[in-house]
Amino acid sequence: MLKLNKVTLVEIFAVFTAFAAATATASDLESAVEKDQGDLISQYDTDGDGQLSKSEASASNISELISNFDSLDANKDGQLSAEELAAL
Repeated sequence: MLKLNKVTLVEIFAVFTAFAAATATASDLESAVEKDQGDLISQYDTDGDGQLSKSEASASNISELISNFDSLDANKDGQLSAEELAAL
């Protein structure tokens, strides 16, 4: 039987925590989008058109949304719709 001492358990926990922290930012946007694209849009849609412009996305401070805006904008209209966010 494998015996683990306290140091080994702490090391395993530290590695797991570091991995979780590294992957958390990449999944933040996915989690927000999976939860409800409408909530994401309604929270940051300041002009009320039902879509997110690039400036509205920038104001969200969600780095993954900002950095991937152009690739998410499938129809290249400068706006992100709920459908485009759902495609993520």
